[in-house]
Amino acid sequence: MFNKRFGIGILILVILLVGMTLIPAVSAQEISKISKKPSELEQGLIDSLNSNKKNLSTEDVVANYVKANKDKFQ
Repeated sequence: MFNKRFGIGILILVILLVGMTLIPAVSAQEISKISKKPSELEQGLIDSLNSNKKNLSTEDVVANYVKANKDKFQ
């Protein structure tokens, strides 16, 4: 009886250790996806926000960008 419980305990421990090694690998994979270059649409919005010479509000800059590129947002 004791050997059966001991075996189940070891099995659970092995499952936990395997899970702990897989979690950082998945997290690193997600980070690599995030660090990719922005799309053309995103880069255009970034450029519009950075070149705001008229000191418009952020909402106005975004609204103007969406209005100018509405065909790309569909």
